[in-house]
Amino acid sequence: MKGRTESLEFLYNLISVFPQGIISFDIEGSVTLLNQAAKNIFKIEGPIHDYIEQPIQNIVIATKLESIVNAILFEKRINKEIKELKIYDEYFNIVIRKITSGTMVFINNVTALIQKKNDALQSIIEGQEIERKRLAKEIHDGIGPDISTIKLGVEGLLMKTTDEKEKAKLQNISAQVSEISNNLRQISHSLMPSSLLDHGLASAIENLIQKLEISNQLQIQFSTNIDNGNTSIETNTSLNVYRVIQEAVQNSLKHGQAKLIDIGLHKKEDQLQLIVEDFSSLTQEEKLGEGIGLLNMKSRIQSVNGQFKAGFKESGGFKVAALIPIHND
Repeated sequence: MKGRTESLEFLYNLISVFPQGIISFDIEGSVTLLNQAAKNIFKIEGPIHDYIEQPIQNIVIATKLESIVNAILFEKRINKEIKELKIYDEYFNIVIRKITSGTMVFINNVTALIQKKNDALQSIIEGQEIERKRLAKEIHDGIGPDISTIKLGVEGLLMKTTDEKEKAKLQNISAQVSEISNNLRQISHSLMPSSLLDHGLASAIENLIQKLEISNQLQIQFSTNIDNGNTSIETNTSLNVYRVIQEAVQNSLKHGQAKLIDIGLHKKEDQLQLIVEDFSSLTQEEKLGEGIGLLNMKSRIQSVNGQFKAGFKESGGFKVAALIPIHND
C-alpha cells in the first residue's frame, strides 16, 4: 500500500511540471488526475485535490471540449486527436487516449505556432498584394497611355484617308484597340480595386457585384450593416475579405454554374461575419476537394486570425463562412 501511495505521489509530482495540460478520468467521468497546466488552460481556481473525483464536466464546462467529453463517456472510451481547438482565447492540439481505468487527455498549447504560421501567411499575401498594386499601376500609368496614343493615331489616320477599304480596316483596328483598352482597365481594377481604397469595403463589394452580374448573367443578393466610413475594419482585413468574396463567387460560377448567390457581411460586436452561399446544382456527392481556390480563401482568413469554414448545403449548393476579429470603434 505504501509503495502504491509513493508511486502515485511520484506520478503527481512528475506531471505537475509538464507544460502540457493533462487530465484523466474514469469510465464514470470522475477526475483521477489533473496537473497545473490543465488548471491554467481551463481557468479553474483552488487546489488540485478539490477536483479529484469530481465530474470532468465541472472542468471542461462551457468549452468546446465539453461535447467531446460527453461523447467519450457515452461511447465508453475512444482514441481521438483534435487539431487547433479553441479554448477561451487560445488554440490547443488535443490527444485523447483510452487507458485501463478510463481516459487520458493531453492538451498542448499551439497558439504561438498558429500565430507564427498566420504571420508567415500574412507576409506572403502582403507580398502578393504589393505586386498586384505594382502591376495595376504599371497598366494604368504605362500601358494604358500607350494604348490611348495608338488609338489617337489610328483615329487621326481615319480622318485623313478617303479610301473606303482603308477606312474599314482602320475602324476595325480602332475597335480592337478600344476592346484591349477596356480589358486592361478591368484587369487593372481586379488587381487593385480603387473603390476599396477610395470608398470602403461595402462600396467595393457593390461595384464588384455590379460587374459580375453584367458579365455572367448572374443575380447576387448583398446584405451588410457595414458603413463605408467604418474605421474598425483595417485595410488589410478589407482587402482579404474582398479577395475571398471574389474567389467564392468564381468558384460558384466555375463548379456549380450558379445563377443566384447570397453574400452577407455583418459586424457583430468585435467580429466580422462573412457568408457567401450559392443556390447551384452542387451536391455532397461532388468531389471538389481542397482546390487552390478554397486553400487561398482559407489562407487569407487565417492570415488575419479568422476562422474559415466551407462545405455543401443539404438543399444543394455551396457555402463559405468566415469569422474575423476586428477592433471596436
